[in-house]
Amino acid sequence: VEHVNLSGGGLLYGDPAELESEASRLLSSPRLRRRMGDSGRRYVRSHFNWERVIQSIRCTLVELARKQ
Repeated sequence: VEHVNLSGGGLLYGDPAELESEASRLLSSPRLRRRMGDSGRRYVRSHFNWERVIQSIRCTLVELARKQ
């Protein structure tokens, strides 16, 4: 849920009827699909790249070493 909200690259639904409604919305709106796809792509590229993964692992290892 957090990534969907932060990225603007997805739709949330609570039940099958909402899923159907959101899917219909996407199917009928090329502009919405493009906007959400672009937003999601930008979010993933800025939050999930190798540099960030390495930084996260490094921070975890440093914290584990401090606890030793």
